[in-house]
Amino acid sequence: MLTRESATQRAVAKAAAGMIGDGRVVIVDGGTTAVELVRQLPRALSATVVTHGPNVAVELAEHPGVVSLAGILLVLTALI
Repeated sequence: MLTRESATQRAVAKAAAGMIGDGRVVIVDGGTTAVELVRQLPRALSATVVTHGPNVAVELAEHPGVVSLAGILLVLTALI
């Protein structure tokens, strides 16, 4: 069931994702709205995402431009 808070969170994330275009460098926090934001990013997006959140980095495992301040993301295992 989608709660009012999660519906609002998803709407905010979708709007923010629409502002991130190819060639951009963005810094994303590690909270739940940030996770929803990166889930909304198109797979073909060619942008650099910098995050300190391992949960965000794991969501971005299939995107080529992830910079995790927590360490290097090992794409095959989704470990940091």
